[in-house]
Amino acid sequence: MKPKILNTVMDGYKLLAEHGSGSSGIVYQAENLISRQIVALKILSAKTYLAQRELAALRLLQTIEHPNLIRIHHIGQTGDQVFYTMDWCESSLARRKVSPEELVPIARKLTGALAELHKHGLIHRDIKPDNILFRNGDIVLGDIGLITRGEHATFAGSPGFMVPGQSTPNEYSDCYALAKSLYCALSGEKPDNFPFYPGTLSQSAAIIMRAALAVCSPPPKIRTAAELLQFLKKPETAFRSRKFKLWACLSAVVLILLAAAVGCFFYFKSSGMGQKTFEVKKSEKTMEIRPAEKTSQEKSLDESRREAEERLLRKNRPVIHNGPFGLYVTRDDTL
Repeated sequence: MKPKILNTVMDGYKLLAEHGSGSSGIVYQAENLISRQIVALKILSAKTYLAQRELAALRLLQTIEHPNLIRIHHIGQTGDQVFYTMDWCESSLARRKVSPEELVPIARKLTGALAELHKHGLIHRDIKPDNILFRNGDIVLGDIGLITRGEHATFAGSPGFMVPGQSTPNEYSDCYALAKSLYCALSGEKPDNFPFYPGTLSQSAAIIMRAALAVCSPPPKIRTAAELLQFLKKPETAFRSRKFKLWACLSAVVLILLAAAVGCFFYFKSSGMGQKTFEVKKSEKTMEIRPAEKTSQEKSLDESRREAEERLLRKNRPVIHNGPFGLYVTRDDTL
């Protein structure tokens, strides 16, 4: 657009200043002459594929409400120019320094907004610090021009925020881009420097770094926005189920080995080894050592003792169960 468009009125909106431009159009700061509300007004490039794609994204986004998704106020057309208005945002995460303590609640809000998008079957495809915006001090996920339905998603994104080797965007690629954006905001580093962190990690910084590592380090432990949100809300318990399964398996192995050792002990004890007497029979060429024969009474006592020990072992043997919350171990108390 030419500079002379500034201060002109478009369908009730006065264009105050040019704010930025992209492949699909130009964004202006504008004022609604009736309500006096300041908004961002984007004029789309007329009759192009990119403009049509962005209009399709607008229609999809208008069906979703979330406090941390940018709001679309109005879609209109003047002559051959199509435009829409949205929240005016004063800054972006790329241009504002936030502390680790501020970043943790920001991360939760953004992840909640992304999870809401995914819940409706939509993919953002271009999450990066420049597209994470501050609206009256609060955080919103912006730049909705590439939003599409998951089944229609084609290759798109910004270098450094795309999953290496993945050509088709999906929920995980959005989650990956968000985790990389949080890393950049935390560390001040470029996305390609992940996971380098300058300095010492505070408790809040460690939460963000653990989240980014869980999403971006292969193989990923977190693959969806819902899983990431769960971690950010309760980082100390997010992987408890995995740890519990590992602990249960190790406990089961220890119990099985212990039971086997006890069984062997009682078996050898009941068979009389270490307590038997021996008689020596001499011959001309060899010397033979053999156990003394047991009496019938001793044999009967050994048999009774062996049966009792087997019943005791059966009662205390470990049993592994696969329950709704993972593996757990009990003892068999049936006789």
